[in-house]
Amino acid sequence: RQEMARVTPRLAGGEVQLGPFAFVYDAAGRTLTGVVPEVLAPVYRIPLVLRRVPGIAAPDRKEPGGTPAQPVWTFEGGAPLWAGPTFSGGVVLVGGTDGQVHAVEAGTGRKRWSFRAGGAIRTRPTVSDGAVYVQADDGLLYKLAVASGEERWRVRVVESPIERLPFDNPKSRYDRFGSDVTVAEGRLYLGTHDGLVLALD
Repeated sequence: RQEMARVTPRLAGGEVQLGPFAFVYDAAGRTLTGVVPEVLAPVYRIPLVLRRVPGIAAPDRKEPGGTPAQPVWTFEGGAPLWAGPTFSGGVVLVGGTDGQVHAVEAGTGRKRWSFRAGGAIRTRPTVSDGAVYVQADDGLLYKLAVASGEERWRVRVVESPIERLPFDNPKSRYDRFGSDVTVAEGRLYLGTHDGLVLALD
């Protein structure tokens, strides 16, 4: 038995409400029947049946083989790093929801520089020809120097700052990520939150 949470059930006839879970009670079968709430599974209707059992025996599990891996270093970004990192030339580049882009030495984990944009970073930085391109939720695309983090230019790609729904909102469809920049033949290509594909010089 594993406790997940403590809630006060609400009873109405044969219906039972437990937090976001809604069940119908079958007295004859002694079951609670419902579906997984949209807040947990926003796309699919997953049936869920609960029944009382004397106990659940945990299966025997063998200890994993091998030697557990230990991190060589860790880096505290100060905010969630949803979009993930980019590696280039011995440097790891990553952006956080606090709007900061960090450059970290891949071998040591030492921070080389940080740059703060005007909105959350929901895209992986793109590196090309000594420059870093990253889109932020303030509606701007930034070009930074990969060696120093110095801003080279910024350009507006979305008319107004992006307001994202929280990931537990069923309407969000996991609206946690933005479009990375692709560089090809002297052009920058990116998708925007309002549904456009842009090509920039």
